[in-house]
Order: sequence, then C-alpha cells, then structure tokens
Amino acid sequence: MKLRRTLGRIAGAIGILLICTGPASAKQLCLSVNAEQYLLSGKIPKKNACSSIILVNTNGTFTGFVASGGMCLSSDGTTVLFTTSDGFFGYPETLQGSWVTSTGDGSVNDCIVPDTGTICFSDTVTVASCTGNSIPDAVSGPAALSVKRSAGD
Repeated sequence: MKLRRTLGRIAGAIGILLICTGPASAKQLCLSVNAEQYLLSGKIPKKNACSSIILVNTNGTFTGFVASGGMCLSSDGTTVLFTTSDGFFGYPETLQGSWVTSTGDGSVNDCIVPDTGTICFSDTVTVASCTGNSIPDAVSGPAALSVKRSAGD
C-alpha cells in the first residue's frame, strides 16, 4: 500500500514537472517579412484546424506593432494559412499569407485601406524557431518615425 502511494506521488511530481517546464523550454516561433521580425504568439494547430495568433514586432522599424488574427493548418499538414489585422497606421491593415511547413518559406500580402483606396504589397515570409525575443516595452510607430525624420535622424 505504501509503495503504491509513493509511486503515485512520484508520478504526480513528474507530471507537474513536465507541465511546468514544457512551455518554458519550448523554442519561440518567429516570422520574418521584409527584414522585420515578428514574434508569433500562438501554436500551430492540428491538421484541418485553426487557432488564434498575435504578432509582435520585436526589433524593427515598427517595434511594438501588434496584430491579431488566426492561422490554419491544411488538411494534409503541408501548409499554414494565416491572416492578421490591426489599425497601426490609422487605417485598417491586414497581413495575409501562407508558408510551407517543410521549409518555413511562403508569401504574404500586406494591405492597408486608407481613404483613397486599398494599397497592397507582396513579399516573402520566412518562419523559423527563434530564441531570446522579448516583447518591447514601447511602441515605435509611424508618429515616432515622423518625429525622428523631422529631427534629422
């Protein structure tokens, strides 16, 4: 009886250890578009399913940029489709694209909708494991860039 109780406690302790250390030891997923790196917060879903994501620009022109959206894994598991939206530039903006799971390479369209009509840019996207990225403590947005430019930076 004591042996069963002891084994139960050991199994419970191992389970708690695995739960507590699993996510902390997992690598982060980063998405690179046009020399900008985004930390992707979310998990790639199972085949033929979707999940919510958040993208945060961790070190680029628009550090602190945050977009929310979703991603889906194709039914055969070969392609991840994603879309995000935000209002970072004062207009609705979307990032829509996909990448091949075996290579992490794909394409993305970045579209903004100002009062004058929709403007879209196409680019490549690369997704890879990364480490050491952290969410910035400030936003470097379009207003901050115009101040820097007017100051001669």
